[in-house]
Amino acid sequence: MNSKAIIVDWGTTAFKAWLVELSSGEILASTSNNMGMSQLDSIQFSEALDQSIGCWKETQPELTVYMAGMVGAAGGWCLAPQLPTPLSLHDLSKNLMQVPNQKNTWIIPGARVPGNNPDIMRGEEVQIFGGLKLSGKEQALMCLPGTHSKWAQIKDHQLVNFVTSMTGEVHQVMLQHSVLGKSLVLDHQTASSEAFEAGLAEADCETNVLHTMFSARTKLLGGSLDEHQVSDYLSGILIGAEVRSMEKRFPPESKPLVLISGIALKAPYTKALERAGYRVEWIDAGTASCEGIREIINITRTY
Repeated sequence: MNSKAIIVDWGTTAFKAWLVELSSGEILASTSNNMGMSQLDSIQFSEALDQSIGCWKETQPELTVYMAGMVGAAGGWCLAPQLPTPLSLHDLSKNLMQVPNQKNTWIIPGARVPGNNPDIMRGEEVQIFGGLKLSGKEQALMCLPGTHSKWAQIKDHQLVNFVTSMTGEVHQVMLQHSVLGKSLVLDHQTASSEAFEAGLAEADCETNVLHTMFSARTKLLGGSLDEHQVSDYLSGILIGAEVRSMEKRFPPESKPLVLISGIALKAPYTKALERAGYRVEWIDAGTASCEGIREIINITRTY
């Protein structure tokens, strides 16, 4: 039995892969590119995978590939199931789907909240369980920001509930396709903690986020917001609105909230969460993905 495996996080816009030593979790090599689901037809996934990790497979053709994320969605490589909550690592490991006509290549299921208020995720479920292992917790409240931000509850090592907010996608759409981004040179937006905090403050004092977003336009026209700071100001509004909404559902407690994100979203979300009274414990999203999938692989090898 091979002691190594290839772990893949294949999302809507990006591909990330790691060659991992399964016993220790050591990352032996890594690669990433922009060949996400949105750039590929279903027949192109096999070629894209070969292009991305072919050098590893050439020297070690027996390596098994385990993939999570939008690669298993409708419009991805092939449709993988989404298991209902509550679910555990064992549930995910027992329902791996082999990619048709592809040797030693598996897709990890996503997750869904059943009932009258359904919700879905693909890729975050492995980050959740990886983050749980890395944090040493049995239960936790987690925030996983991104295009579709997730807040998740874990109890007794099981994912029991989660909620999605379209924070990142709304930010992108508003800047690229609405009056808020009209006349802006998006490549010239600059990081501004001052503008971000101003957006957070607006989100604090206004309950109608649709009205608050329009202040990005009025403040720009009135001269109180620099044209290079609109992106961060809008981020503050949207992230602040997300956190305020989730604060009602998941009130801050004495236990830390686990934030699982890339480095770019660590600071803004930490600032927004701490402003709302949460104590934040951060874990890198890529590290959490690797650890979660490694745990699933090791469980499957005990069957």
